[in-house]
Amino acid sequence: ANFPHKDTRHGLTRTLLRNRQDGAFADLSIVGVTDASGQSLQYTTEADNDNGLTLKIGDPQQYIYGDADYVIRYTLTDPTVYYKKTDRQEWYWNTLGFDWDVPIHNYSATVTLDDSIAPALQETPHCYVGKYGSNDTCHITKHANGSYLTELPLIKKGENVSLAIGFANGTFVQKEPTLLQRYTTLFWNRTVQTIAFVISSIYIISATWFVATRRYGWGKLHGIIP
Repeated sequence: ANFPHKDTRHGLTRTLLRNRQDGAFADLSIVGVTDASGQSLQYTTEADNDNGLTLKIGDPQQYIYGDADYVIRYTLTDPTVYYKKTDRQEWYWNTLGFDWDVPIHNYSATVTLDDSIAPALQETPHCYVGKYGSNDTCHITKHANGSYLTELPLIKKGENVSLAIGFANGTFVQKEPTLLQRYTTLFWNRTVQTIAFVISSIYIISATWFVATRRYGWGKLHGIIP
């Protein structure tokens, strides 16, 4: 990270998401936070409203200026979701999240599969980039050692990079969402769909009324007709 102004920043804030596509949560554990040399850095954590964990890295008594390296090591347990339509388990990894208020230059992400699960990979992982809901794809390169790499010169603020990695069904012991998590996900999806439908309906009605009043004079006051 680059901190171009003096006496303004104490460090970095990073939110790690643990919610899955089916409403369940992966178990998130922080292994440690260091600089590039391996020196441990001070940090605190707090739960995020979007079912993630936010790390505040840095000394509140010290400002950061110039370039600084942050290495965050963490584990996610039970991150995969089973999809009946494709009959496979998928790990959908939001590598950045959507809350960055600064651009990210020279982004890269590498996925290395353990030899025990590499044969279960169904196809080359898929990469998506952009704001929430974007279907824009990004390129992934397979290296000779079996790892996968994606690189992008610029990620604009508010954008995210997601990787979708599919495995044969049965590769992992599947953690099922609780009944409450299922209903919460269903309620949220239905709420979003309802809001989108209402907004679209209002727009269509407003546009139709506007065209009608301009073309046919509907709604105009003509006075008393003798």
